[in-house]
Amino acid sequence: MSWMSLGVIATGYALQRLLGADNPPNKVIEIKSESLGFLQILARDEAMVLYAPPFNSNDKKTYEIVLQRPHTESNTTSFSLFRSASNQEAEDKFNAFQHRLPLFVSIVNEFYNVSGLQKLSDILSENPSWSITHLVAYFNLVEYISHPKVMQFIDYADHVNCMSPLQLAIKCSNVEMVKALMPLCKMEHLDNNSNSVFHYAAGTTKEILNVSFYKKTLV
Repeated sequence: MSWMSLGVIATGYALQRLLGADNPPNKVIEIKSESLGFLQILARDEAMVLYAPPFNSNDKKTYEIVLQRPHTESNTTSFSLFRSASNQEAEDKFNAFQHRLPLFVSIVNEFYNVSGLQKLSDILSENPSWSITHLVAYFNLVEYISHPKVMQFIDYADHVNCMSPLQLAIKCSNVEMVKALMPLCKMEHLDNNSNSVFHYAAGTTKEILNVSFYKKTLV
């Protein structure tokens, strides 16, 4: 690659960061992938990468979390998930996304776009203790329950509230998800406040109550 080409890419990197500064740090934006070659890689989780600014850069330092497109698609653009001048803040956000966001979009392909990634980033930022199964339950994606990676965490309770995916589905009044999860999950699980799935159901809709207590009469 010629020095002129390198200069064009470097200029593109600076312009891209300048334009990105106008957006909130947590706004998902589509960026050109070619500018990423100048950045240092601090961490990687599958297609998600935490980048540091280039060596000896005079530009304002920006640490950035980027999700690359699947290899089956055009790799000319990627998705910038988060940007910060703080290394620690960027690492904390990367850890909130790690092991879940890249895995989730590899399974649920319809979220591999700006709108879907924004929803996913926002909910993981608010609930970094959720498993991939919590995400599937929250978004009411019944068709993905049988996926092996989702089944792996079917009874996993998040470490903040000790809430299971089934309890979350009930809380969200996702009726079809509740129906799908009930035959698969432990009904006796209690959260941090000793609430069972039936306590959760009592605070939702009549339909959820009917589904929950019908199951209770069978056990």
